[in-house]
Amino acid sequence: MISNDSMPDMSFHSLPYIEKLTDKIVKVFKDFPHMKFAKRTVLPLRKYVFSKLKDPINPDHRSSVVYSIPCGSCDRVYVGQTSRWISSRIISHKSDCRRGLNTCSLAEHVKNEHHIINYEETEILFTENNYYKRLFLEMVAINNTNNTMNKKTDTRNLNNIYSFLLHCWTKRRMSR
Repeated sequence: MISNDSMPDMSFHSLPYIEKLTDKIVKVFKDFPHMKFAKRTVLPLRKYVFSKLKDPINPDHRSSVVYSIPCGSCDRVYVGQTSRWISSRIISHKSDCRRGLNTCSLAEHVKNEHHIINYEETEILFTENNYYKRLFLEMVAINNTNNTMNKKTDTRNLNNIYSFLLHCWTKRRMSR
């Protein structure tokens, strides 16, 4: 009979699981019954070894967005939506303002008030690919902005119940 003193202590080891390699290492030590191996994933290693394959999207090249553009001369804000790149839409706004066209509330504000728009402070509020959802989000953003230069007709399709609930929700968020 073999005494417990002659048996080596059981040892446990953790190995990172690398396909095929880890199994071969464990197989080499199979003749050592006092050694047990556990395989662990190396997902964190993947995070550090591999970079993101896609480059981050340039903010100017984001599309299908709801955005806000502040006036540089007063505290009013224009809220709009576009399926195009935001940079293309800003170019259109600049062109409309320069030519004095009344294509949107922003251009009307520039024409009537002789104000300068702060295009550099354009902010993307929402990203939504679905056109109807994007229109709804635009109405919500207009409704939640007190100093908007948008017309009230821009929110005419926003049901009064939604309008009331959004007002209550915004008020509650502001009081926190």
